[in-house]
Amino acid sequence: MLVNKQQYDQLRKYIQSLEYKLKDMLDDPGHADARRFKDDLRRVEDALQTQKNPRTIEADVKRLEHAFKTYDNLSVISQSELNTLENAMEHARNQLRKFDNY
Repeated sequence: MLVNKQQYDQLRKYIQSLEYKLKDMLDDPGHADARRFKDDLRRVEDALQTQKNPRTIEADVKRLEHAFKTYDNLSVISQSELNTLENAMEHARNQLRKFDNY
């Protein structure tokens, strides 16, 4: 199956925009959990840039979505912001499922 570079690039840009939003959302950017969230988003972005298998990327996105859903340390980020990020991860998963090589 052919890889559609445009699909990867569009989703990578979306993930990049989430990285910037996350940076603004974090109340304590130096907290270990905050660094983990940033690192996990960066890992997804890198996987998109290297055009890894969409199912592999989807697994990483799903883990992040679950992390945002179950996170309870609201001193790092607010619940409404976590909900926003969780919804963004769901959107990313839906986009991955539309990839030509899914």
